[in-house]
Amino acid sequence: PHYPVYPFSSSKRRLLAKFFDITMGKKIFSLYSKIIALTEGEKIWLEENFHIPDDKIEVIPNGVPESFLKTHSSEKFRERFLIPRDKFLILSVGRIHYSKGFQDLLLAFSRLPPNVRKNIIIAIVGPDAGFKSELEKIVKRKKIEKNVIFTGEISEKLKLSAYEACDLFVLPSYWEGFGITIIEAMAKDKLVLARNTGGQKWIVPEKSFLFNSIAELSQKILHIYAGKLKKRLNYKEIVKENYTWDKIVRKLIKIYEEVI
Repeated sequence: PHYPVYPFSSSKRRLLAKFFDITMGKKIFSLYSKIIALTEGEKIWLEENFHIPDDKIEVIPNGVPESFLKTHSSEKFRERFLIPRDKFLILSVGRIHYSKGFQDLLLAFSRLPPNVRKNIIIAIVGPDAGFKSELEKIVKRKKIEKNVIFTGEISEKLKLSAYEACDLFVLPSYWEGFGITIIEAMAKDKLVLARNTGGQKWIVPEKSFLFNSIAELSQKILHIYAGKLKKRLNYKEIVKENYTWDKIVRKLIKIYEEVI
């Protein structure tokens, strides 16, 4: 189902989806031997809204290729976008759309003390989906032009270098069914901040790195920069054990075999 409750659909679309769920959804779900949920949150949604028995739902996440676990050059990205080695690099990846919440990251950054801001670079990686001009207005209004880079869409190799190069990854999206960029960053053992909503809140391993507001995001960036907030787990190992496609495929095959 991929957690279809998406708050940025039109009101008409949400109403139609709700009507469909009430009239046909339960019937359709009853036809299947197993239903695969991406997260525990999606499993709860299925149980509460469709009264599906617990043993009928399997939680199998999205994944990353094992190539993400290899070490890649961190210099290529910094050199390509002229980011000095001594700058603290915050990375955020996704199409530039209102729903991705990049505006909140910029506003949170603007709240940091000037002596901290001068040492931080924010790199927003992804194609423009019609919202870049609005972000540029925020950058200009807050006078943080020297601290923000919009890279546009980049190659996979350069993206891997970006993950390797960053000191902190932030996913400020208002809603994600899963949040695959989280595990991409985790594959590089990077500390991740994500909004406490949607599928992403079930993926972040340590709940102290979830945020609910711009003010909270700003505070956590400051604490991470100052070394007051540190991760305690090896995120790379978590990805290796739970989020590689090879292991996910094995789980899927096992479910197919059980059903057959």
